[in-house]
Amino acid sequence: MAYSSPGATKPVNPAKKIPGQSASNPLNRLFRDADRRKKNRSEAIKVCEKYWGKKYSQNNKYQCDEFPFATTYQGAAQSLSEPTAPKNNFSAMPLVTAENRDAGILLGQFMTKNRIIDGKDDGFIVQIK
Repeated sequence: MAYSSPGATKPVNPAKKIPGQSASNPLNRLFRDADRRKKNRSEAIKVCEKYWGKKYSQNNKYQCDEFPFATTYQGAAQSLSEPTAPKNNFSAMPLVTAENRDAGILLGQFMTKNRIIDGKDDGFIVQIK
């Protein structure tokens, strides 16, 4: 949904253009800065709570998923760390906890296997087929 219907995702932003679809606007791995990863997750959780309620997790049945990933510099808190970055240029929604956790494990394995390094000097894209 973040790529196919970005304007329909939360948070609301009619001009939303989520990065990671092309080599000219890639995603970049965020590994060393644990505080920024936490901020990315925290900002996404704020969106899940705003649109699906404080109890969106239904006793941990769901987790707040975000795209771009919390482990990227383009995550939900990007505009807090980079003032020139567009605000609300991400998507967040509750997903089944086990599925979200498994996807996170696969993402970490992908980054390790493909030697994606931390920082803006190494980018990657996500294609949905």
